[in-house]
Amino acid sequence: MRAVPPILLAAAGLAVLAIAGCAHTVRFATFDDAKASASDRGVPVLVDFYADWCGPCQRFASAVESDESLREGLRRVAFVSVDSEKGDGEALAETYEVSSYPNFVLMNADGRVIDRWAGFGDVDDFLASLDRAAADPTTLEDKIARFERAPTAELAE
Repeated sequence: MRAVPPILLAAAGLAVLAIAGCAHTVRFATFDDAKASASDRGVPVLVDFYADWCGPCQRFASAVESDESLREGLRRVAFVSVDSEKGDGEALAETYEVSSYPNFVLMNADGRVIDRWAGFGDVDDFLASLDRAAADPTTLEDKIARFERAPTAELAE
């Protein structure tokens, strides 16, 4: 049996660490990365549209770093933060009709909106909004069509 060169062992170890680390990823670097992960994992994408000057946006970003229950909730989605006023974020914010910050858009891996909400009060309220939004993964278009066919108070909400 041939010995495995140390460099290959080291590379294999790094690959295992990278794969293991993916299970703990809270935030993806790009919208495309989040959509690809969502497709692979069968989960929705959650986009946090923010602006640097926005106080509630800063509180949310701080909570993501410090609150384990929030990080655990975000592991159920492919989460990405997008600066709505810089680079590609401007066009993405326009595409998703973002007009206030923070603005959270839950979508499927194809980029079709499932639900959306604005503002950040506290972690519990945010997680309740995420739970409500993720409970029905059909697109917003489908939800509206369902309501138009058979309007109910539950569908109106």
